[in-house]
Amino acid sequence: MIAPFWADVDIRGTGEVYFYETIDRNLLQSAKRIILRATHQAAGFSRFNPTWMLVATWYKVGYFSSKTDMTNTFQAILVTNGQNSFAIFNYLDDGINWNKGDASTVPAQVGFNFGGEMLQTLTLPGSRMENITDIDGASNLNNPGQFVFRIDDVEVITSCNDSVATLTVDPETPSIINGGVMLLTGPCFSEDIEQIICVFKDAIGDVTSLIPAREQQTKRSINGITVKEQAVCPMPLFRAL
Repeated sequence: MIAPFWADVDIRGTGEVYFYETIDRNLLQSAKRIILRATHQAAGFSRFNPTWMLVATWYKVGYFSSKTDMTNTFQAILVTNGQNSFAIFNYLDDGINWNKGDASTVPAQVGFNFGGEMLQTLTLPGSRMENITDIDGASNLNNPGQFVFRIDDVEVITSCNDSVATLTVDPETPSIINGGVMLLTGPCFSEDIEQIICVFKDAIGDVTSLIPAREQQTKRSINGITVKEQAVCPMPLFRAL
């Protein structure tokens, strides 16, 4: 489920909801520029060329039950090249004015749920809180009212301006014979990163090793995605208890 504003929208009194698919080159290029700005062209997406787009708009919609005193305007755009997919959420400036309908006790939620484990769920800050109406002033790419997410992976990957970024790790578990290296990459990887520290913990959560990672520029496919910028993290030797 992709939810730009999961709440009790009711257009019986006011508002419109409409959507369209497009392969228009100009619109696709416009979406591409937004995506590249969000990913900083990292993780191999500098050559991302979308081929299809779906645009869904909720325009001045009211809330349950047929209320018209406040309206919300927001938009969800799905963009793909057949292999990688992104979602763009847009919120009109001062366009989010209500947070729940009369039948609800909890305000709107914004994010994703792929119906699986917690790693397949993303909820934006402010969700299910009264101040979710301030989302039109927030962003994850320094453009108020706009969010970009990569949604084709098992995890929803956000952009480079988040305080915490999702990294892809290969391999996901260390070898039974110990040692070796782990390759790290993600949407916020770029040559501008000054330092990366790999933290290893034991079974009870105590830190056992802090190891600076080495940068690597060679191309490699990680989880089916060709990436250029990576970090190589030597794994410490573990002893059996």
